[in-house]
Amino acid sequence: KIGSRVLRLAPGGVIYDQSNRSIIHAHLPAGAEILYTRNQNGDIQRIYILTDQEREHLARAGRR
Repeated sequence: KIGSRVLRLAPGGVIYDQSNRSIIHAHLPAGAEILYTRNQNGDIQRIYILTDQEREHLARAGRR
């Protein structure tokens, strides 16, 4: 669930932690600030858990 929407992780989808290591979905912290990409079917292909620096950069860029 992302926000109020329930989205599907695509087959072969990957989740990356703040050190860019791949993790399984069970280790994704609840409430983590993330950035995600979708595939052509609308499923989530990649999830990135953002660092403090990345969150600040996105906030300054106005993409939130």
